[in-house]
Amino acid sequence: DGFGTDTIAGGEGGVDSDLITFNALNSGVKLTYSGAESGLATAGVNSVDFTEIEKLVLTDYADLVDATLSGVSLDTGAGDDTINTGTGVYDINAGAGDDRVVRNTATNVTEAGSVIDGGAGTDTYVAGGALGGNTINLETGKLEFQGNDRGDIRNFENVELDNIAASVIGDSGDNTITAVGDFDNNLVGGGGNDLIDAGGGNDTVSGGAGNDTLLGGAGNDTLDGGTGDDLLTGNDGDDVFVYSGGNDTISDLNFGSTGPLDDGVTTNNDFIDLSGYYKKIFDLRADYADNNVLDQSNFSTADYTGKSQFGTGSLRFTNMSASDFRYDNTGVVCFGAGTAIRTPQGDVLIEDLRVGDLVNTMDNGPQRIKWVNKRSYAISDLQHREHLYPVLIRRGTFGAERDLLVSQQHGILTGRSGDAFARAKHLVGHTSGVRLARGKKSVTYIHLMFESHEVIFAENVASESFYPGPMALEQMTPQDRLAFSQVLPGLSLGFGKVTREQVGRVYGATARKFLSRKSVIADACKCKLTPKVPARRAVQHTQHTGPQFAT
Repeated sequence: DGFGTDTIAGGEGGVDSDLITFNALNSGVKLTYSGAESGLATAGVNSVDFTEIEKLVLTDYADLVDATLSGVSLDTGAGDDTINTGTGVYDINAGAGDDRVVRNTATNVTEAGSVIDGGAGTDTYVAGGALGGNTINLETGKLEFQGNDRGDIRNFENVELDNIAASVIGDSGDNTITAVGDFDNNLVGGGGNDLIDAGGGNDTVSGGAGNDTLLGGAGNDTLDGGTGDDLLTGNDGDDVFVYSGGNDTISDLNFGSTGPLDDGVTTNNDFIDLSGYYKKIFDLRADYADNNVLDQSNFSTADYTGKSQFGTGSLRFTNMSASDFRYDNTGVVCFGAGTAIRTPQGDVLIEDLRVGDLVNTMDNGPQRIKWVNKRSYAISDLQHREHLYPVLIRRGTFGAERDLLVSQQHGILTGRSGDAFARAKHLVGHTSGVRLARGKKSVTYIHLMFESHEVIFAENVASESFYPGPMALEQMTPQDRLAFSQVLPGLSLGFGKVTREQVGRVYGATARKFLSRKSVIADACKCKLTPKVPARRAVQHTQHTGPQFAT
């Protein structure tokens, strides 16, 4: 190793290329080129100043090479070498070891014959500076600019982009692709189990085949795991996730978004388009609620006709509940304007519920529906009997996730402590976000009755189930009254009038007391009308035109 301080001039004569080898040394060499065939090699206190040397062979240790001034011919041998290159035609074999080749200069058309081979080991190509706009293509082993060949870069497993905007295409192996800085990059993993960290900027990232890990970093990124079982993390920004098969996991949907999830806009928050898999947001929520996986496992209750199938694939989400899925972050609409009722399987449109179905209640957990009734009124009915007009509770009022229409007699859980019902008609004119919907051309009321009077959740609003009070029974048609008598024979009474006391003995008391109109107005004036349960963020706002929840 102690070769001293030498000067070697190869000369330009003869027929053979001149060669200096350092492979007998027991430590790495620091090599700095001053030209294509000249430079200085040092190993500790020892040095070689060389000129007109066509090729060098370095050690089997960690060599450090500066070849930024021009193309060179070099074999760095084994060891974890670092090679800095520039513009020019290179013939470099990095040999075995985990090597790094760094370039910060632009490419030109003369470099098509350049060959830089990472050799064996896990090698990294680092692109920075003026190399922006180029494509590092590990699949073809080429450096490209606008589709034109800029030389071979062979046998590299990893790529780092250092503060440039560029494109990277991985190969069939396990690639690690990392971008540093706030630049917009296009990163493709190819085959293999890849790790791609896009850094800042608005990046487009695709894992390709294999089980990939994609990190979007800051910025509004698009992440597509491709086939395989992938992990996608968008980080900050309004990111778009794409499902392309396999069993993927999205770790941070709804994290770092710039906008709310209740404005009907899909571009100011994280988003994954699932409209090709689900017809209704309620089906999506029910699918997730049964096993915390989107896999269409609720096929027995949901209609997936004409929709793409997950098959053996699935989607998982970290720290998500069924109610966190909205139109804004999935593109799946409510599909019809029927009222959404909370069930153990998620929110279900009221017109899809049947006798025997379970519905969540505030006091007694899931309870089975005992009786369902539907009554429709045309505009002529509404114009002649104003008490039939529904009451509109605006989205956000009492926690409503969408606009909610109820009958005027319907009980909404309010009160100073959220422990009493207020008639919807008593809230009109005294509570912001509540009004009489006189513009309706028709209305259909659907009633849900349980074994006892319950507090259920309609569009997230805590409100009453159907209570068979005297007024409700009087408004039934003879046919409905006959059907109802089969459910509660004790209230048939020959279809005559019944008293509230009789209802109490047969069916039981109401789940909460009802406030008087005077108490409702007094509470409204004191700003005390608040729901008992906290409001959640809203879903897509859709004007109601179909069946409504009301009693």
